[in-house]
Amino acid sequence: MDPLVLLILAKVLEKIWEVANPIQKLEKCIKDKEWFKGIVLSTAFFEGVGTIVLSTHFKGHIAPEKIEHIRSLEQIILLLYASGIIDQSTYSKMIEVNQFRNNLVHIKPFAIPQKIQPKKAKRIIKKAIVCLEALMEKWAETKRLEEPIELEEVK
Repeated sequence: MDPLVLLILAKVLEKIWEVANPIQKLEKCIKDKEWFKGIVLSTAFFEGVGTIVLSTHFKGHIAPEKIEHIRSLEQIILLLYASGIIDQSTYSKMIEVNQFRNNLVHIKPFAIPQKIQPKKAKRIIKKAIVCLEALMEKWAETKRLEEPIELEEVK
């Protein structure tokens, strides 16, 4: 992907974050007790934000279209961890959130769908919020490193 397109995507993410902050959306899901929505959105946010963070992190080393073609959230999480973008704790939490979501949406044949337990769902969504905060902090760090420092700022 063209570096200009990547820059535009980064700016779009910043605007989306201002207008439709994923963390606020997840907090609203907790407040409104929309457990299924919150869990599914958590993994969608992991995938979207994770892909942008990876593209920014590997800019100039791996073609962004290679990263965009990763179809498995588990692979995105593994790449985030293997490249040092997230730590072991965040990795484990993201995997747990993803597994919880998969158990909800991929019902095995002849299995009885389980009712979502509010306490567990709330805990899972809160873990997702912590992970998103860590991802966004790492992304912001990467963006700051890319920005040129003005000489007057150094004084």
